[in-house]
Amino acid sequence: KLLIIPFEQFAQFLPKEGRILEVGCGYGYVSNYLSLENPDRQVVGNDPARDRIKVAQSTVGDRMNIEFLTGDCRDMAESEFDGVVIADVLHHVPYAQQASILEDVFRKLKPGGVLVIRETDPKFRLRYFIFNYLLEWVLYFGTEKLNFRKVDEWRRIMEPIGFSIQQIIPNPRFFPYITVLFVCEKRQDGPRES
Repeated sequence: KLLIIPFEQFAQFLPKEGRILEVGCGYGYVSNYLSLENPDRQVVGNDPARDRIKVAQSTVGDRMNIEFLTGDCRDMAESEFDGVVIADVLHHVPYAQQASILEDVFRKLKPGGVLVIRETDPKFRLRYFIFNYLLEWVLYFGTEKLNFRKVDEWRRIMEPIGFSIQQIIPNPRFFPYITVLFVCEKRQDGPRES
């Protein structure tokens, strides 16, 4: 994970201060980086896996600008976040629940707040089949189904919720995984009428 997560890229697009939520933080790699990179951030890492949160919590030390919470992010009462990051998480969520997580994130963000998402971009490429599909299938065989979406599908989900997609950044060609970074802003005018 440490080799494939672009910590600096996430940090670059998130506010330098304020409250930041990481949805599906796992062992807390991204949350810890964001907390250490700028002590003016108040970082909350959230994950439903209690064992991962226990490990993440053990990394906090005496820092006061980071905390980890166990549970479904949609059950969190906390809101008014300045930024949210979701790194390689949504493809582990059933298709039917992906939009509800993004709708919840939209509610939790302040107007003008930033959402940064990194997701697999399913393309007919050898490295997609080796790294994104085959490797993930082996790692999660029998435990979960992977739910990848194309870039346009994510756009069709996010924009009606009320996100304005500011940038879509594919990863470099030499990178083994085929992923894309979405940098979004919570529109001041809210969701679009369908």
